[in-house]
Amino acid sequence: MSAAIAKSSSTNKVEDDALKPPSAPQSLSQGLFSEGEKVLCFHGPLIYEAKVQKVQMVEAKLDRDGVPRGTRLPKYFIHYNGWNKKWDEWVTAIRMLKHNESNLERKRELVLAHEANVRAKRMASKRKLETASPTPPPPPPPPPAEPGQGGAAGDQKQDEKATQVCTILNSIRGN
Repeated sequence: MSAAIAKSSSTNKVEDDALKPPSAPQSLSQGLFSEGEKVLCFHGPLIYEAKVQKVQMVEAKLDRDGVPRGTRLPKYFIHYNGWNKKWDEWVTAIRMLKHNESNLERKRELVLAHEANVRAKRMASKRKLETASPTPPPPPPPPPAEPGQGGAAGDQKQDEKATQVCTILNSIRGN
C-alpha cells in the first residue's frame, strides 16, 4: 500500500469515526460535546446547525448499545440556529455530529437526497392522478315540471310571473 493510500485511509477513518455515535466507554467518561459548542443535529430526516445550550448527566433507563442500566450518560439541550426557541430540545449524542467540513458535506448531501425524494413523490402522485380513471360525470338534473302539472305552489307562482313578464315585454315591443 502506498503512503498516499495509507494517508487517505487514515483520513477517511477519522472522518468516519466523527459520523458514528459515541461508544459507551467514551460517553461514560465525559460528554462528547460542551456547552456553547456549535454542532450538527438530526431533526427528522435532515441535519441542522445547532448550538449546545446545556449539558446534563442522566441515568440510562434501558440496557441497550452495551450501556448498563443506571449508567450516567450526557444529554444535551440544543438550540437550532435560525429557529424559534420553541424548537429547542434535549437530545442524546446519537443525534449529534461534530461541526466540521465532512459533516457539513453530509448535511448538504442529505438535503439534496431529501429534495430529490420529495420531487419523485410529487411526480409519482401526479402520474397517478393522470392515469387514474376519470370520475363519472354527475347525473343530469331532473327535467323541469311543465306548468300546470302538479309541482309546488312556488313553481306555479313563478310560472305566473314569467307569463306576466312576457306579456309586458310583448306590449313594449308592440308599441
